[in-house]
Amino acid sequence: MTNEKIVSLGITIGVVLGTTVGVITNHLLFWLSTGVIIGSAIGTSLMKHRKGKRDNNSTK
Repeated sequence: MTNEKIVSLGITIGVVLGTTVGVITNHLLFWLSTGVIIGSAIGTSLMKHRKGKRDNNSTK
């Protein structure tokens, strides 16, 4: 996966979770924006983790 796809996947997961929690708690705007923030953080973290893993494999 490319870096953009990884971050997009994280944001998508965050939007889905944020929308679900927002509908359940009746605070959609708060949870949707929180889901986007958490999703982008997860996507960025996964991207950096994959990059570090790829760099470690190439040096061995």
